[in-house]
Amino acid sequence: MTHYLSPRTPVIESGSSSSKQRTAFLLVSLVPLLLFLLTLPGQWSLPASKEAWRQSVAYLAEHATLQDGILIHPDWVRYPFQYYFRGPGQTYAAFSTVTASTDLDGPLQGVVGDHPVIWLIQSHLDGPDPDRRVEAWFAARYPLITALYPPGISLKGYAPGYRLDTLPAEATPLDLTFANGMRLAGFQAGSTVAATDDLFHPPSGWLHLTLYWTAGRPIIEAATPYAQLVGPEGIWGLSLDRANDALSLFPPTRWFAEAPGQLIRQDLDINLNPATPPGSYDLIVGLHGAGQQERLSIITVQ
Repeated sequence: MTHYLSPRTPVIESGSSSSKQRTAFLLVSLVPLLLFLLTLPGQWSLPASKEAWRQSVAYLAEHATLQDGILIHPDWVRYPFQYYFRGPGQTYAAFSTVTASTDLDGPLQGVVGDHPVIWLIQSHLDGPDPDRRVEAWFAARYPLITALYPPGISLKGYAPGYRLDTLPAEATPLDLTFANGMRLAGFQAGSTVAATDDLFHPPSGWLHLTLYWTAGRPIIEAATPYAQLVGPEGIWGLSLDRANDALSLFPPTRWFAEAPGQLIRQDLDINLNPATPPGSYDLIVGLHGAGQQERLSIITVQ
């Protein structure tokens, strides 16, 4: 095929000057590409992530149950959530914007329904809910299970169904009575944990523990439970104190009269020292201000 050049098309002569021009052109073209490629590792790191939707919904897919509810707030961030989520639970999206005059009770009571646990996943709240009114509504009524803070997202679990008639099948039964009359009827905890976590609550790994309490007799003096991870060198993990856990919302001094025979679910997150060496550790539970401690299980730190 014959290629025709227009009269205005310059003809580049062959020779050394032509090669030099081509080389210079390639170098100029490659510099921006190289600068772009050099920035990619930092852009794809977790600290540089704007919103960790993929990791957050993966956590929910593992920890939510078929009976749980998941509230996405504000409602328009449901699009990235739904793109990744393939887990259990009923999802809800109730509000685009929340103000002081917004009716929260009706919609949120409808979300809670009969769900034993509500997972509240939030992002981009500064405009839609600057005072965090939806979160405050849950915190005032239900115990906090756990709180995670991946990049650009807040993920918290609340337990409307924290008063139970029977011990869940997945819990390990116990019969441990403490001096003040609180009886530990069972617990749930994983068997392994990492010492560090760069995603949900850097830099520390957390071990989640669920305790099931009841009143063995009238409890005159309440006490706050704690949990520890203990090795030969001493304490390597300690539960976080939270103002709105189950025992704060429903004090033990009321259990015997108001909830005879019921079990009270309490959730604790044990915060590990990031320098915890790999190995086996005792999971210990006790009451602040009392000398009694009980070993629940052995935990492997990876």
